[in-house]
Amino acid sequence: MMEPVTPRILITMGDPAGIGPEVVVKALTQVDTATEAQLEVVGDLDRLAQAARLCGVPVPDVQVHQVGTLPPDLAWGRLDARAGEAAYQYVAEAARLVLAGAAEAICTAPINKEALRLAGHAFPGHTELLAHLTGTAEVSMMLTAPGLRVVHVTTHVGLLDAVALIEPGGGAPDEADDDGDSLAAAADPLPSSASSPADHVVLETNIDDMSPELLAHATDVLRDAGALDVWLTPALMKKGRPGNVLHVLACAVDRERLAGIVFAETTSFGLRVLPVARMYAEERRETVRIAGHDVGVRLAFVDGRLATVSPEYEDCRRAAAELGRPARVVYEAAQARARSRFSGA
Repeated sequence: MMEPVTPRILITMGDPAGIGPEVVVKALTQVDTATEAQLEVVGDLDRLAQAARLCGVPVPDVQVHQVGTLPPDLAWGRLDARAGEAAYQYVAEAARLVLAGAAEAICTAPINKEALRLAGHAFPGHTELLAHLTGTAEVSMMLTAPGLRVVHVTTHVGLLDAVALIEPGGGAPDEADDDGDSLAAAADPLPSSASSPADHVVLETNIDDMSPELLAHATDVLRDAGALDVWLTPALMKKGRPGNVLHVLACAVDRERLAGIVFAETTSFGLRVLPVARMYAEERRETVRIAGHDVGVRLAFVDGRLATVSPEYEDCRRAAAELGRPARVVYEAAQARARSRFSGA
């Protein structure tokens, strides 16, 4: 008779500037890792040790998969894009290890979604992030308790929006109609690069009584607060007055918070809230060298083929100043170098 295999479970450390390390070290002091599972942490050993000292508990005696090195000035309890990037990399490494067969499951410590967005990773939560990392086209979150399992139909939206987003008469996923066909097949599934309409919203309001400077300031404040995008479109208002429509693209979970900023920073008395879906190209970040200078580039792939190359403006500007060349020349050279190098990737 074969001996039962002890499952290996990877614990991602979460946001290193938040409560993730504290949750991990405290939890590991209360479990016996030798009996039911082999627990390992994906994160930063020094940060775990700091958290253990602050909490007055021993440093956990588990294997730690070190991912990168945290900056020494990373403060506790502060929103920081560097912490968001680290949290993303911990989950990405855990997913890679599980997909490679090196572990059986992942347990995630809390992340800061706003820090994650500041780092350029616009995912509403772990569910969508793991779906992206594993190439899973359709995913749902399930909550479990003894004798009860619940799968969400919508996530991160208010009750009224949830009711509006649920299609009437949908039935269970495997329910068949009178012709014997699956009802689930009646609607085309979203591609793996798409988000559900429940995940994002666009806030809109018409404004015709603000100075351009104050309106521009409001857009900057919204971006800094975590809006995924902010833009203005010209509009002709009542009595022929020129005005603008302010559009704010946001994760649905941030709707109320960003709406409050719109009301505080503009003269608006009301907002339109539109649920939207988003589609993403596969994105990578690389570096090319132009005349001895490093220039970062963002690459977008569609169906495995390079579609878009976007050099980082600040890198191009800095290289252009040092080389005494127009920034446009450096920008175009970086585009050409990236296309030549990565088109076959």
